[in-house]
Amino acid sequence: MTDITGIDAGGVSTALGRRARRIALRAAGPLAVAGLAVWAMRDRLAEIEGEALIAALAAAPAAAIVAALILTVLSHVFISGYDVFAARRLGLNLGAGRLLAGGFAAGAVAQTLGFGAVTGALARWRAHAGAGIGPAQAAALTGMASLGFFTGVAGFLALVTLIDPSAAIDLTGASASGAQSVAALALAGLVAACAAASHRRFRVAGLDLRGPDLGWLVRSVVLTAGDLIAAGLALWVLMPMAWAPAPLELIAVFAAALGLGLLTGAPGGAGVFEAALIVAFPTVPAAELAASILMFRVIYHGPTLVAALVLLRRAPGRAAGRPETPETPETPSEAEIRDRVQWILDEGDRAEGELAWLGDKRFMLSDCGRAFVMYAVQGRRWVALGDPQGPRAAWGPLVDRFEAAARAARGRVAIYKSDESARDFWAARGWKIQKLGEEGALDLAAFTLDTPERRELRRKLSRLKKVGVTIVRRAPGEADPAELADVAEAWTEGGAKRERSFSMGHWDWTFARRHELVEARKDGRLVGFVTAWTSGDGSERMLDLMRLRPDAPDGTMHALIVEAALAAQEAGAARFNLCMAPLSGLDDDPAGTRLSKIGARIYAREGDPQGLRGLRRFKEIFRPDWTARNLVCRSVLEMPAALVATHRLVEGAARDPGAARLPIFALVPTLAPRPKLPRGVIRLRRRGAPAPVAAPVSDAPGARILDFAMRRRRAAAAKAIVGAEAASAPRRARAG
Repeated sequence: MTDITGIDAGGVSTALGRRARRIALRAAGPLAVAGLAVWAMRDRLAEIEGEALIAALAAAPAAAIVAALILTVLSHVFISGYDVFAARRLGLNLGAGRLLAGGFAAGAVAQTLGFGAVTGALARWRAHAGAGIGPAQAAALTGMASLGFFTGVAGFLALVTLIDPSAAIDLTGASASGAQSVAALALAGLVAACAAASHRRFRVAGLDLRGPDLGWLVRSVVLTAGDLIAAGLALWVLMPMAWAPAPLELIAVFAAALGLGLLTGAPGGAGVFEAALIVAFPTVPAAELAASILMFRVIYHGPTLVAALVLLRRAPGRAAGRPETPETPETPSEAEIRDRVQWILDEGDRAEGELAWLGDKRFMLSDCGRAFVMYAVQGRRWVALGDPQGPRAAWGPLVDRFEAAARAARGRVAIYKSDESARDFWAARGWKIQKLGEEGALDLAAFTLDTPERRELRRKLSRLKKVGVTIVRRAPGEADPAELADVAEAWTEGGAKRERSFSMGHWDWTFARRHELVEARKDGRLVGFVTAWTSGDGSERMLDLMRLRPDAPDGTMHALIVEAALAAQEAGAARFNLCMAPLSGLDDDPAGTRLSKIGARIYAREGDPQGLRGLRRFKEIFRPDWTARNLVCRSVLEMPAALVATHRLVEGAARDPGAARLPIFALVPTLAPRPKLPRGVIRLRRRGAPAPVAAPVSDAPGARILDFAMRRRRAAAAKAIVGAEAASAPRRARAG
C-alpha cells in the first residue's frame, strides 16, 4: 500500500489551482474576442426575428444544400494537401495517403473545435501514432501546415485585392488604390521572405526543416485558393440569389473573415467570422444572412467532423501495453547480422547482391536464415531490388512474410528487376509481371574477339592503342582513390550525368574499394575506369561504375569493358553481366500489355544518342545474350505507383536521416519516423550513437527485418527511372 501521509495537500491544491488558471486564461482570449464581436453586431442581431430565421432556413433549396455538400468535400480535399507539403519540408516520409487522411482529420477537428494549435496537433498525433510520430513531431507538422495555410490566405487575399479591391473597400473603408498598394507590398513581402529563408535549415522537434522557398509559397497559395474558393462558394450557394453579392467579392470577404476568426482560436472562428460578413454586407437582410451562415456551419463542419472522428478512431496506434524494448533479447548482434547476410551472398550466384552493401537497403531474413529480401520503403511502396537472395526453396515463406509486413504497415510490395528465370515462381503465386527491359550478358566460355560479329569492336580497340591508351587491372582496394574521385567528378560536370543509387552503384570509395577495377591511362593520366562485382560463388561478374573524362579517346570504355570481361574469364567466371537496357525489347514482349506498348513507343521515339537506344546500341557491340528483367506487383494497377516510387529511390529521394554507413553499425533509435514496421525491426547506425531502443514489433513469428539504411555523402537526382541505368553509360557511347 502506498503511504500518502507525507503528501502535502496544500501543495497539491496550489499546483492544481495554477493549472486551472492557465487553462482558464487560454480560453478567455477567444471567448472575449467572440463576445466583442457579438457586441459589435448587436444592432444587426436585433433585426433578426425568430420566425424570419426559421422561414429563411426552410426556404433553402435542396439543390443548394447538395451543392454546398459537394463544395465542402472539395474544400477539405485541398485542406488535406497542407500536410503533404509540410511533411516534405520536415523530411517526414509517411506516405501521401496517410498524410492526406491525417490532414483531413486534423483540419476538420481544428476548424470545428477551435484552439487549432492544440487540437490539430492531437489529431495528427493520433492519426500518425502507428507510424512512430510523437507529440513533438505532430506539433511541428501542425505548425508547418498552419504556416502554409495562413501564408496562403495572405497571398490569396493580396492577389484577389489586386484583381478586385471591392472586398477590401467594404471591410476597411480604404480607397481602391490604397488597398491595391497594400496588397502589392504584402505580396512582395511574402516573396522576399521566402527567398531569404529558402537556403536556411532549422532543427524542429528532432527534424530537419527546410526553410520556405518560392515553390512552397506558390503551392500554399494554390492550395489555399482551392480551399477558400470551394468553401466560399459553399456559403454563396446557400444565400438567397436576390441578395447574394458577387462570388469573387464574397470569397474575398470569406477568406479574410475565416483567417481572422481562426487566428483567435475560437471554434470555427465563431464571432469574428460572422461579424466580418455582417459588416461587409449590410444590404443583405439580417435573417437571410444569419440563416445562410447557420446552414453553412452545419453543412461544412458537421459531416466532416464526424468523418474525421471515425478516421481517428480507426487509425492504428501503438499497441496497448507494448513495451518500448524487445520482449526477448534475441536480436542478432552486429557481427551476426553482417555475417549472415555475407554468408548468404557468398553462397549465391548473383553478383547484383553486392548492392546490399551500398548503404540504402533494408533486409528481411527468412526463418531458416538462408535467404533474404533487400528493399527500401518509399511512401507506401516496399520496393525489393530483385528476387530474394538465397535458394529458391526458401523464397515462398519469405515472400509471404515480406508482403504481410508491408500490408501491416499499409504498404504494397513491388519487386524491381526480377529475373526472367523467376517468372514461373511469381506467376504461380498470382503476381502480375511487367517487362522493364532487357539485360545483356556475355557467355565467357565462348567469348573471344576473334569473331566476325565483333569486327567493329576490334577496330575500336586497335585505334585506341594507336593513340597511346593503356589498360591496367587493379585488385580490390589497390587503385588511388584521389585519381578515381577526380575522374568521377569530371564525369558529372555539366549536369548531364549524375550519381544514382538503389539499383546501381554510385561513386564512393568505401563501396568501390570492394570490387575489381580496370583503369585506362593516356600518357600516365587516368582517363577512365570501370568496376565489376563478383558473385559469391565466382560464376558471375557484373559491370557497375563506368566513368570517363570528357576528353577520353573514343573507344576507351569499350576497351575497359573488354578487359574486365577477359579478367572475369581468366578467373573462371561463366558470364559477364552488362546490366539492363531499360525499355529495350518491349516491342517483343509476348504479354503485350498496355505498359509495354507505351514503353515501346517511348523507346522508339527517343533520339538521344546517349539515351535509352544509345545505351542498347553501345552494349550491342559486345554481342551479348539478352534476357528480360521484370517488375512484379500484386496488381497491374499498382505498377505505375511502383515505378514512381522506384524512380524516387534511384534518384535518392528516400534517405534515412538517422542512418550511417556500412559495415560499421550499432543498434540505435530511429531518428526519423517511417511507416509502421513489424516485429523484429531494428535500425543500424555507426558506433558512438545513443543507446539502443526497440522499434515497433508485430506478431509475425520469427520475422527479422534488418535495416541497413545508410546515408550517402552525395545527394542523387534522376530525370526518369527508365533512364537510370542509361546514365551509367559512357559519356560518348558510340556504336560505330
